Amino acid sequence: MKSMRLKISLYVGGTLVLLISVALGILAYNNGSSAVLAEVESLLQNEAIVAAERLDALFETQLLVLETIAARPDIATMDWETQRPIVESEGRRLTQFTALGVIDKHGNLRHGGWIR
Repeated sequence: MKSMRLKISLYVGGTLVLLISVALGILAYNNGSSAVLAEVESLLQNEAIVAAERLDALFETQLLVLETIAARPDIATMDWETQRPIVESEGRRLTQFTALGVIDKHGNLRHGGWIR
């Protein structure tokens, strides 16, 4: 009889230990995965902010270059024959732009005849 009680106790005890272990494992997995996901989302948001700041600085620099060209008295004349040599030379010099041109007050674009 003692042998039967011992076997049943061991079986029940082993089953309880197994169930508790599985439950704790599932709980640890869920908590761990949630923490990892939260950390990854936070890092991705920070990377997006850094990338946006870099792009903003790049665009700001390029806008400053274009504003400097637009402020030249030769460009401000809005006479295409005066503007053309400047647009062509600046277009060759400034390789970061695909095309460089001037738009008149009627919305017509004139460029130096090149597009990268």
